[in-house]
Amino acid sequence: MLHTEWSLVFFTTIAQWAAGIMIAVLPFVFAKNQNRFAKLNHTAFYFAAGLIFGALVLSFFHLNNPVNAFYALGNLETSWLSWEILLVSVFLFCLVLVNLILHIKTPEAIYYKTFILVTAIMGVIMVYTMSQLYMIPTVPAWNGISTMIEFYSTALLMGATFVLGLSFHYRTKTNQKIAPANKTRVVVSIALLAVVLILINVLFFNQPVKQANIAFKPEPLNQSFLFLRWITIALGAGSMFYIIHKRDRLKNMRLAFYLPFAFFLISELIARAAFYASFYRIGL
Repeated sequence: MLHTEWSLVFFTTIAQWAAGIMIAVLPFVFAKNQNRFAKLNHTAFYFAAGLIFGALVLSFFHLNNPVNAFYALGNLETSWLSWEILLVSVFLFCLVLVNLILHIKTPEAIYYKTFILVTAIMGVIMVYTMSQLYMIPTVPAWNGISTMIEFYSTALLMGATFVLGLSFHYRTKTNQKIAPANKTRVVVSIALLAVVLILINVLFFNQPVKQANIAFKPEPLNQSFLFLRWITIALGAGSMFYIIHKRDRLKNMRLAFYLPFAFFLISELIARAAFYASFYRIGL
């Protein structure tokens, strides 16, 4: 894998993590006792805004001239790259706007929920444009539903486990009982759905190398890294269930609540590096 692609590994992973946070925080935003989760929600919004801003900065490292990114917006009719740049910018704008509004004054519940929902939808659309950008007919390893599944599963897995850790963290901070409430169950279900999607994607939708006129050959990652990926997924799932069942014993170790997220972050970075390393082009 070329060294210039590492910026894309971190850009796509971090941007999808931000989108996943906005999806996973929705159960807390739409909770009846909304004020109870106000600090948790606001922290999630701040963090998502910081992530997408950082991701946008990282994306410039892949360009020979970052100024050219602005010119790419003029090609929306034919270029998914233009749409990606636009949607990342719109998602960042929505997050900054939400944070500014909440910093100045908390709006009425209906407007508050609408702002957050629209921002989450922008994140979902942003991930879609990212996947479409890589579904190129001359790159068989990427040109399939597996690319879209991988990008969305990364967003759901990282966003859900981060919000799960954040929710447990805040409950211990406010001396609330750490009970497996419905909102927590929803977030855990999102994380498990993402793990299932990853397994289905690997087992049924992985694209084999085609016997064709290969212009650029793939340079796959070392198998030990791929083995580490599955180890970290297993550790992430195991630690998530352990924390759910032993949450009261971890009140004085709040960082332990983020352990599943840490394992999944490693697994998804390895998976994204493997994604770019699988690149090969057919044709002239």
